[in-house]
Amino acid sequence: MTTREERAEDEALDWFLRLTSGAADDGERARFEAWHKADRRHADAFAAVEAIWADADALGEAFAADPPTTPAAPTAPAAPAATRPRPMPRAAPRPTRRRWRAPLAVAAVAVLALLAGPEALLRLQADHRTGVGEQAQIVLADGSRLHLNTDTAIALELRDTARRITLLSGEAIFDVAHDPDRPFTVTAGSGQISALGTSFRVRLLNEGGEVAVTEGRVAVDTGGGDALELGAGQQASFADGTPPGPIAPVRQVGWPSGFVSLRDMPLANALAEIDRYNPGLIVLAAPEVAARRVTARIALADLEGGIEALAATENLSVTRLTSYLLVLQ
Repeated sequence: MTTREERAEDEALDWFLRLTSGAADDGERARFEAWHKADRRHADAFAAVEAIWADADALGEAFAADPPTTPAAPTAPAAPAATRPRPMPRAAPRPTRRRWRAPLAVAAVAVLALLAGPEALLRLQADHRTGVGEQAQIVLADGSRLHLNTDTAIALELRDTARRITLLSGEAIFDVAHDPDRPFTVTAGSGQISALGTSFRVRLLNEGGEVAVTEGRVAVDTGGGDALELGAGQQASFADGTPPGPIAPVRQVGWPSGFVSLRDMPLANALAEIDRYNPGLIVLAAPEVAARRVTARIALADLEGGIEALAATENLSVTRLTSYLLVLQ
């Protein structure tokens, strides 16, 4: 689980991006002030984000180029003073006749991305996200339900004529409310999944993903050939530039019910699957048993107990070296 300090850092970055977007209303600014005063950790985390912003101009120099005919980009306006407890520094204008400097807002985002890595980019893009080991259910205005698995992020685009969801990371189940006038599509990497009034699961993998249908039908398109239509009880993988498939029976998953389901898989793969829900790291220091096939059902609420039970079946011991490291040997 995330610590209070980590949660404060996440919330501070979210508030900073919201307040400097220019779209924050009086109600949001009041909620920010209440959040800022509620805990010293909140104030400290927000001050750290502001400090990054103050140093953003230095990063702007790294983006400098000098095409003679390129006009200078305008500096992004600072947020109104009412949106924050102290002024946010702005970079002083510099001569731009022979030098183009990235806008301050772009520089600030780049600094955050450098410091926080992909997580910062997800926070910029995601409308909803879960941490490692967390699940969440989102109910859309049309009645559709989205069940997010561990370490998952989604972005929403809901219009009068279409409903578009982008799966930015992780895995989600989509129970789609029927509305023929508003097509429901999910984009996941190179795959676009079009629902035809249905329930289906999408998971992003390293080089593509997989779609599994439990009710209704979906069409899966990767731009690599004809779209593949899947019906209830069917699943298929997809990857960039190749036709989706082949079609296989749906692999049941346990996480919606609070379990990790491991069915006849190599022990190394089973531990990797468990590690998706574990905020630390699981290391198998016994390569000779990595290929042994295991079947198990482990409660998400007691991962460590499940790991110990699984290890015992293979005559392995479990050693916790730190709060975030388990070693099986």
